[in-house]
Amino acid sequence: MNGEPNTDDKTNQERGWIQRFDKLKITDPEVIFQRLSKTKTIGTLDDNPTYIKWLKNVVKYRNKHGGELWLSDDKVFDLLKSAKSEEGLATLFEMLRQAPQTKSLAENMQVRMVLSLPSSHRAVNEAWLNSRETPQHVFQILRLGDASLDNNPLFIQWLRYIELYAARVGGNSYSDIYFVLKNAKPVNEVRFGTILQSLKETSDLKPLAGSLQTQLYQKLTLSPLAFERHLSIPVSIVASKLPTTDPRYGNLKAYTIYFAERQGGDILDKVKTLVADGDLFNAVTVASKS
Repeated sequence: MNGEPNTDDKTNQERGWIQRFDKLKITDPEVIFQRLSKTKTIGTLDDNPTYIKWLKNVVKYRNKHGGELWLSDDKVFDLLKSAKSEEGLATLFEMLRQAPQTKSLAENMQVRMVLSLPSSHRAVNEAWLNSRETPQHVFQILRLGDASLDNNPLFIQWLRYIELYAARVGGNSYSDIYFVLKNAKPVNEVRFGTILQSLKETSDLKPLAGSLQTQLYQKLTLSPLAFERHLSIPVSIVASKLPTTDPRYGNLKAYTIYFAERQGGDILDKVKTLVADGDLFNAVTVASKS
């Protein structure tokens, strides 16, 4: 024998620690966590009942003492991050999402992982996939319905998740522009096209962002000139005169070409020639006269 406690003994030892702290009237979760972290019998975070019990005690402690003011989500996350791996954290938080008592706290922790640990994005997505979380549920977990999607890393995380979900589970209904517009915070559709244009600069998101942008254009009936006027709100600009690297320019260019392709014939040929010559201003005018 190597002197290590067997699994049953170790589990019993771990489960006894919180009870010992209770008897000693130690209720501060931060103090308990620090002592747990120094205990050699404590195992990995993702499958350890003691840490799960600790997080449940965090919820009870905050409910009793006036909420997050006494132990913030940031502090809870920092404690856990300092102790365990990203994979373990992602698995633990998804496990805790399944319990009503810890669901809200766990979702807060998942959001913090995405925002503060870019290297954890794959681990978080894998935890969701292993639980067969639908993209709709993940959209809710990330609270994208209440946030701007512009330059939002949570939206980028969600887009990557629906790609993984479609590949692993099947189905592509969540890559539908109507789902996004229905569930997201109200946004001007023309300006949403600019958000998608920006995402097309990210190589792994380019196909999906391009598909969503085309779907968006299909539901619009604006002429390119009217489209450009929407881009000038709230700041007065002429999008066709912006630098070619500006996503508003790219959005207008993509829509103008799409609009001309629907017309076909000489209009399309003229627009393509003007765009190729870098004259988007006149391309917009020509396409709008069709």
